[in-house]
Amino acid sequence: MIRKVIIFTLAVFLTSSFASALDIDFSGQMKTGVFWVYHYYEDEHGNEASFTSASFHNNHISIGNPASQGRLRLDLNVTSNNVGVILRLEQFSFTTPGNTWWTHAFAFGNFFDDQLRFSIGRLGLSPWAAGSDDIQHELDGQLLGIRTEVFLNSIPGFSFGFTLSDWNSYLDPNFTRDISHILLESVIGVSFTNNSFHGSLAWRLDSEADGHRQWDPDIFMFRVYQEGHEMMYRAELRFLHNIIPYFSIVANGWWSGIFAEESERSVYKNWLYFSLAPQAFRTNLDLGLQINGTDSHLFTARAGFHYNVLPFLSIGSDFSGVINFGANSTTRDIPLHFFSIEPQIRVSFSPGIYAALVYSFYDGFVEQHQRMQRGHWMNLRTVITF
Repeated sequence: MIRKVIIFTLAVFLTSSFASALDIDFSGQMKTGVFWVYHYYEDEHGNEASFTSASFHNNHISIGNPASQGRLRLDLNVTSNNVGVILRLEQFSFTTPGNTWWTHAFAFGNFFDDQLRFSIGRLGLSPWAAGSDDIQHELDGQLLGIRTEVFLNSIPGFSFGFTLSDWNSYLDPNFTRDISHILLESVIGVSFTNNSFHGSLAWRLDSEADGHRQWDPDIFMFRVYQEGHEMMYRAELRFLHNIIPYFSIVANGWWSGIFAEESERSVYKNWLYFSLAPQAFRTNLDLGLQINGTDSHLFTARAGFHYNVLPFLSIGSDFSGVINFGANSTTRDIPLHFFSIEPQIRVSFSPGIYAALVYSFYDGFVEQHQRMQRGHWMNLRTVITF
């Protein structure tokens, strides 16, 4: 895969006779870190057990960046007049063999005085994405598809469109598919943007051709259940910048399993972000509410404050707490399902290079291990962006 990227990049530059007509933007990022963790828990016999490890790992999660051993990201955008190609290649594991894949690779064209835009390929950069670290999925992203966007010059900032998208669930080999089922996997989206407000809404339809595959003990065989529709939204109150400088409020959400055949598979994620970030410091308050069809719901509250001691040095801490409630909630002696405190020191060597030392103490239910545990971790993160 990397060889293909190199060949493609060389081919672009070798066509020097067309260089004056091409606008080429090449960028990327490399990040990794040294990670140490120690936690203790009760094993299946009720005895206290502990675990410790050290590895190369960066556990900072940001948009398009899961916690991983590291990250190598290469972006290549090539445009010429009204057409172009957008590529992103990423690798998150550097063991042999590493996993490398195209996050997105699609071509686009703008027509009719930029009032119509077609995008074709492995889609990404959806105009209807939630756009947050907590909701990184895109309803029409990382799938083969054809996206159409319509912009109205008579209504500046307004656009709508749809995506003919690939299947996003298990395909039943016994089901006969036709063109109607492809149309019923479409994503429909609308957005509006100006200096005072930004909002977007996307809806993904669901056909009978794909679904969730699950063992049915009553008939002693696997069944395919309808996974349901999906909805995604984002809203920004940009006019608040004029009232309180550097202040922002953003709301977004991702609802899945709407009208699902199995109601317990429905998940409704909603987030509300408050942020104040002048030059001297930055502070935030994030509130999340996740409603699950299993009646085990989650309310999350996060807060952080980071002060710029020097132009290149900042110190601060983040705090988070999760409450699990509902008929099937996890019960504990204390009301918090999970909480953590994470002090941090960050040194910036240039606008694109920094190192951060983050310590965390946590206590609660850890999804990765599906058990209650408490412990400590420390992560020395290094990032180079170009």
